[in-house]
Amino acid sequence: MVSIVNTVPLQVIGYGFATAILTELVGYLLIYRTASFKRLKKDFEKYEPPSKADGEGESGGSSGKKKDAAKKKTFEAEAGRKMAVIQIVTGILTFATMIVSINIVPKMFGKAPAGVLPFEPPSFIRKITQRGLEDAAPNEFSPFFIFMLCQGSVKVLVTKMFGWGPTRKMSMFKPDMEKVFKTA
Repeated sequence: MVSIVNTVPLQVIGYGFATAILTELVGYLLIYRTASFKRLKKDFEKYEPPSKADGEGESGGSSGKKKDAAKKKTFEAEAGRKMAVIQIVTGILTFATMIVSINIVPKMFGKAPAGVLPFEPPSFIRKITQRGLEDAAPNEFSPFFIFMLCQGSVKVLVTKMFGWGPTRKMSMFKPDMEKVFKTA
C-alpha cells in the first residue's frame, strides 16, 4: 500500500478546481445568463461569414448582395464590441481570482515547501516557484507555484465542462480593438 506523505499538492489542486468553478459560476451570473449574451449567441448561430464572391462584385453585383455584405459588416463591428466586453469581464474575473489567491494560498497551505524540483530554476523564475516560502532551498517550490501551474488548465476544463461560455464560432471571432474603444 502506498502512503502519501505530503498531501499539500493535492489540496492545492483541489483549491484550483474550487476557484475555477467559483469563477465560472460568477461568470455565468454576470455574463452568460444575461439576455444580451443569449441574443448574441443566437446571432452568431445564424451568422455566416461573407464569401469571397460577396466582396468581389462591387461594380457588377446586385444591390441585394451589397446590402447583405453591409449587414454582415455591421454585425461584425457590433459583435466585435460585445465580444471585447465579454473578454474583458472574463479577464477581470480571472485576475481577481489570482489576486485573491496570491494572498490566500500561502495562508491556507502554510509556508512549508510543497515539493522539490529536479533542477535549480533561474533566479527570475525562483520568485514564482518560491512565493510565500521562507528559507527554502533553491529547488524547493511553494503551494502557490502548483496553483499557478494548474489554474490555466483547470479553468479551461471547468469552462468546457459547464459549457456556459462563448461557442467555438464566437471564440474564433476576433474583435478590432481599435474600433471597440473608439468613442464617437
